[in-house]
Amino acid sequence: MFFRNLFSSRKKAGSSANEKLSVAQNEIANRALGAKTEHIERIKRNVATRFRILETGASKFRWSSSNDEKVCDFCSEQDGKVFELNDSSEDFFPGEFICKGDQVCRCVIVPMFKGIDY
Repeated sequence: MFFRNLFSSRKKAGSSANEKLSVAQNEIANRALGAKTEHIERIKRNVATRFRILETGASKFRWSSSNDEKVCDFCSEQDGKVFELNDSSEDFFPGEFICKGDQVCRCVIVPMFKGIDY
């Protein structure tokens, strides 16, 4: 729901896309309180990537993990699943949270386009 509200509010008059992106980056990075600065910066870049993908018209994404020994159980379970890009029930997006240990999720969003991928 958090992301859907942010994305919807981006379209309101008087709010620039850059301002809304900054708000989203900061809100999601705050989920990682106590995380290392480089982790927070990486999360912010991943949020920016998601915003850019949405602006291309993609409506779904496939979760893609790194498929190695460092992948956490949650990410392993999500690997290959398809989600709505602005699904209000999806609180975690690839690359936007801290996984097991003290590392940022290394998974990525693989955008999917109607008429091409489904």
